[in-house]
Amino acid sequence: MIAFLMNRSTHSLESNTYVFFIPVLILYEVDKAPENIQHLIKWIMDCYTDSCKLILCCEDDSDILETVKNSCKVLKVDAPVTHEVRMFLLESVYSLLGRNNGI
Repeated sequence: MIAFLMNRSTHSLESNTYVFFIPVLILYEVDKAPENIQHLIKWIMDCYTDSCKLILCCEDDSDILETVKNSCKVLKVDAPVTHEVRMFLLESVYSLLGRNNGI
């Protein structure tokens, strides 16, 4: 599964500056990808490292090629518990409601 966040830029009139957002490609279940796909991921990482960022998600990094892992910063995170997911969703909804209502 792949999720892609679009590249965009914004312009601030007060400071007359541009803020650029770098595209982020999120790849899920990379540990389940066959070896040839992992080589392709490594090639993409090498070619586009300056123009976009990749986030690779997996359950077990032992199944990921060493060449891919060596090009990454590995962060091991435990799966969130139910109340953490609930709090994140509530904070996200409140944030969206606040922005839309001028709060």
